[in-house]
Amino acid sequence: MGLSLYIATAALPFAVLGAFLFLRWNPIAFLAFHLITRFVLDSIPDVTYMPTVAGLSLMQMYSVAIVTYGMFFLWWRRRLWRSALGVEVLLIVFVYALGAALAGQWLSLVEGALKWLYLYVLINLMIFVLEINPLARVMQLLCLVGLYPLLNQFQSIITHAPVFSGGQYNYLGSFHHETVLSYLLLIPIPAAMYLLLERRGKSLGRALVFGGLLLYAHVAFYLANYRTLLLAVAVYWAAYLWYRYRSLSVGRRISLVFVTIFAVSVLGALRGGDVAEKFSELVTFVSDPGRYLDFSGRPTSVGLMNGRIDLINNYMSIYAQSPSLVKLVGIGIERGNELVGLYTHNEYVGALVETGVFGLLALLCFLARATYIALRAARTRRPEALVSAPVVLAIVAAALGTMPFRAVQAMAFLGLYLGVCEWCRRMAESASTEQVLSSAAVADHPGLFTDNKGVAAARPPRGVG
Repeated sequence: MGLSLYIATAALPFAVLGAFLFLRWNPIAFLAFHLITRFVLDSIPDVTYMPTVAGLSLMQMYSVAIVTYGMFFLWWRRRLWRSALGVEVLLIVFVYALGAALAGQWLSLVEGALKWLYLYVLINLMIFVLEINPLARVMQLLCLVGLYPLLNQFQSIITHAPVFSGGQYNYLGSFHHETVLSYLLLIPIPAAMYLLLERRGKSLGRALVFGGLLLYAHVAFYLANYRTLLLAVAVYWAAYLWYRYRSLSVGRRISLVFVTIFAVSVLGALRGGDVAEKFSELVTFVSDPGRYLDFSGRPTSVGLMNGRIDLINNYMSIYAQSPSLVKLVGIGIERGNELVGLYTHNEYVGALVETGVFGLLALLCFLARATYIALRAARTRRPEALVSAPVVLAIVAAALGTMPFRAVQAMAFLGLYLGVCEWCRRMAESASTEQVLSSAAVADHPGLFTDNKGVAAARPPRGVG
């Protein structure tokens, strides 16, 4: 506790100085500073997650500072309301506030709302960064900061020092939980894919660097061994391959199909048995869910999937026995954890029980809007959109077996690439508008844009029409 307070006090003058400098600097500096400090603080949980001042940990104070300053920074630079998801995020915060008012749980409201505001700040910051920086530089930054969790975990691999949890071994480095590390390991993957596939500046060295990073990030993620996110990564790749398939010509589609079949066959031969064992209980549950789900209030323990089915049964039993008003607004954020002893490990069930029908609808509205933005971005067929859009679907899938909207690291992963998707959509809309204006200008003043032989001359300057 003393060390944590000492670090916070020593860092304060530098944080104040940096805050003033960031107001003038390129926003990519603020993004880099935040990601690096976030990753480092997450990797020393014995210091940063211990209560320090008024029951708050250094990490909680850092999160409040980043969200508060981030909103001020974006407002100062006139970029606070760039994202199209503002209404959905504010709706979720409003539902949280309604539940907190009825349950009297104001601290839980602050913690829950802070994560959603953080997501919104990061989306807007990413859009701002992409508006004034080369895309390749931003993707290189995400790869660079992603090296820290990779190297941190690597020391536990080479020393063979895994953590035994839930009947399995996890290589976590100095991170305290596989959830935290797994989301951080995912951040450089779409960026490395973009830099590997981008045609401009393509070279053998570039392919080896980013191809190697992409491959090792997947190996490291597998060794972190968080089964729910392994399934989410499978969804990511399925979505990416589908988006990629739709963007290719017929000949290249055939090649992609053969390459995919070959890759899946190799992976199946190498790790098929291990993967089948990891998900055998999921197959058991899906084959006959009615046998294991029991919302009667007296569910029998079934023990499937590390007790996730038991958690769902307990949470839904609480919901089924609640009064009508509680069913609408929920029992209160974090209240389920107090009653059951653990999070539900299902974001949708957790939203229904803790924030009621209103909360679940607000969450689904956000996810529907985010998915729409991702699909619109993917239709542009821009390489950065093709690698970023599947992130949304991966989070939607992950929410079935874990709590991504309760984890700041998951919000960071989602926020960064939702920002890319929104930027791609804006770029496509801007190009479409410019094309319409140019066509209208040619139609209205054909003589200005044709030579004396009636052949179209140089395109009209931007803004004509």
